Amino acid sequence: MHMYLFHDLMTQNITEGIMYQIAYEDQDIIIRFPKDSVSKEALSNFLDYLKLEDIRSRSTLTEERASDLANEIDQQVWGKLKNQSGGSF
Repeated sequence: MHMYLFHDLMTQNITEGIMYQIAYEDQDIIIRFPKDSVSKEALSNFLDYLKLEDIRSRSTLTEERASDLANEIDQQVWGKLKNQSGGSF
């Protein structure tokens, strides 16, 4: 979910009668909305998304290196599974 999508969700919800207030204080962004307008799970998912976006934006990992790492992990996992099963994979 990119920030523009978040904005689209806010716009959609405002048109449905759910009001949001956004305030900027020093280094903080404060978003206020009625607590019954979103489930705890949806709020938790959104906060997880923000955390991952922050990590992603600071990462220097390239797509190529990420792919290489994923392949290494796959090979190691399959190798362990093969050894544990006695080579029946």
